[in-house]
Parts: sequence; structure tokens; C-alpha cells
Amino acid sequence: MLDKIKELTTKKDKSPELKKGEIKQILIQTTTEVLPDFEFLAYKNTCYSFQRPRQVNNLTVYEILHINFSLKDKNFACSIASRLNQEYIFSNQYNIGLLNPHKDLKVLRHNSGALNIEDAYYFHNGQVETTIKTVKEIFGDFKKYGLPFLDRQAERLKSNSIIKRGVDFIEDLKTDKQKLKTEIT
Repeated sequence: MLDKIKELTTKKDKSPELKKGEIKQILIQTTTEVLPDFEFLAYKNTCYSFQRPRQVNNLTVYEILHINFSLKDKNFACSIASRLNQEYIFSNQYNIGLLNPHKDLKVLRHNSGALNIEDAYYFHNGQVETTIKTVKEIFGDFKKYGLPFLDRQAERLKSNSIIKRGVDFIEDLKTDKQKLKTEIT
């Protein structure tokens, strides 16, 4: 198990060492190429966040790809979130609830809640070539497992009778909607 991780993180390629901060441009460029409807949102606490707003039943849903990167530990940890409440966009709490679900990408990939350490992260060797290859793997997994997760979540929001009833109730209120939204948040 640890031998596999050691092999992934120490095997050299012919490219230069990744410089501190260089990963940001690699992630932004790959996002632009592979997921053009997702935009770089922020970098906070070693986490790069990319966002796509989506309209669902007159609600704005914030779909997020979080990519935690460690040059020192030579790994990435990635997760997907769908947020109705903007206050939770940068929350790192996993959540399987209806309103603001947040799941680990590797958990989606392996369809399992508990993973061995070698399956829980995306590993790199700290060099440009291998890191780019790992980033492409992440985005491939996001397209294959993350986007369907976000699509299923949008359908859940559209079809859930409690959500629909709540939105209808808010729409029918005879009050300033912006003022109500400000008061709620």
C-alpha cells in the first residue's frame, strides 16, 4: 500500500520541478480547456475553488469543484459541492443533505464511503509533467463522476416537493424579495 504511494510520488520524469504557485495556472488552464463553464473562484487554505452558477426553479445553485493541493505531501484531494446557500461555498464539511451536498471526488469515483489511503488522493511527484497528467486525471474523473453528481442534484432540487413548495411559498409572498433574502442570510 505505502509502496504504491512512494512509487507514485518519487518516480521522476524529464520535466522540471513544480515551482510554488505554479499549480494555479495549470488548474486554471485545464479548467478553461475541459470545463469552460466553470470559473476560478478563489484560493483559500490550500484549496483552489472553481464555480458554475446554475439556475434551478428560479434559484441560483452554486456548483463547486474544490481542489486541495499539497506540494510537500505530493497529493491532491478533490471534492464537489452544490450550494443553495452561498455561505457554505467554502465550507469543507462533507454533507449528503438535499440543500447543500458536498462529496469527495474519489468517493464518487469508487462508489464507496471508506477508501484506502492510496485510493483517497490523487498523487503527483512534484514535477510539471506528472502533475499535469494528474490534473488531467482529476478533470477526467470530474467529468465522469462529478458532473453527473451535479446533474442528479439539480434534478433532485427540481423534483423535490418540499423544495418546490418552499420556493412557491417564497414567490407568493407579498414582500420585497431582496429585503427578505437579505434578512434570511
